[in-house]
Amino acid sequence: MGASKTANAIMVAYNYKERGLNPIMLKPRGENRDGEKIIKSRIGLSWECLYIDEIILDDIAATAEIVKIKKIDCIIVDEVQFATIRQIEVMQAIVEKCSIPVICYGLREDFLQRPFDASRELCARADVIEELKTVCWCGQRAKCNARVNHTT
Repeated sequence: MGASKTANAIMVAYNYKERGLNPIMLKPRGENRDGEKIIKSRIGLSWECLYIDEIILDDIAATAEIVKIKKIDCIIVDEVQFATIRQIEVMQAIVEKCSIPVICYGLREDFLQRPFDASRELCARADVIEELKTVCWCGQRAKCNARVNHTT
């Protein structure tokens, strides 16, 4: 947490849009902390989005048809750790079938360092994995996130 994943996702979408291409930003249904169909970074960048299940369907052919109809040039997914394994499978198929990039941002593990199912599946299928690093509260490289109970 705090590695600027969402800010990076928004910057990638902006770069595609700036070049006249059509990126689409997705997030899991139920992820509404910044609003229903919007993602927002800690530094204030925001972008309109759809829910993953509005574009990434269980059926690969139906998903490919949506990508074609909407003329999508890139799919960008925020909070991918909350996707389903089937959605990860379909994302990989879309990369192969439609020849468009699917760029995902999310956490690999929960605060107990247990891998999220979707993250494990994504790591197994991804062509490229890049870790976004951040700094821990102690000043060292952050390796995991933690829940802290502050009692007063």
